[in-house]
Amino acid sequence: MPSLRAVSNSVDLPLGPESAIGLFLDPGHLRAWWGVERCLVEPYAGGAYTLAWQITRDGLGYVTSCVVRAIGEGFLKIGTVVYLSSQRPVMGPMSLEVVAQPTPSGCRLTVVQDGYREGPDWAWYHEAVETAWPLVLATLADYAEKEASAASE
Repeated sequence: MPSLRAVSNSVDLPLGPESAIGLFLDPGHLRAWWGVERCLVEPYAGGAYTLAWQITRDGLGYVTSCVVRAIGEGFLKIGTVVYLSSQRPVMGPMSLEVVAQPTPSGCRLTVVQDGYREGPDWAWYHEAVETAWPLVLATLADYAEKEASAASE
């Protein structure tokens, strides 16, 4: 059960649950909708799930490194989520759960990020995640719409 400080957001997608979860597993999709520049995704329990953004010749801007805990049709559970940035201390471990429940027009995708601690850096990160997930999921919805349109042509 998520804590009171968990961040939870949902979006409706015009894709089935398996296709929606696939958007979190395929490097090409992750680049297209989330702006991930490099990643290592091993889509099985115990597999690595590492994403990097804002890569320059000076290094990596942001990295999230995790372990896939469970995966199935309509869900992805990720644990030992560790966030690294050049501007903050290493933060973690946390958890991330992505669940896609079928709807008549596709699925309702819910993302829950949990495991926040106390302190000023954690307060900053919690606020940043609360702000970011709705924007990220809106981008995902736009991308899913294009994917669904392309598949129906």
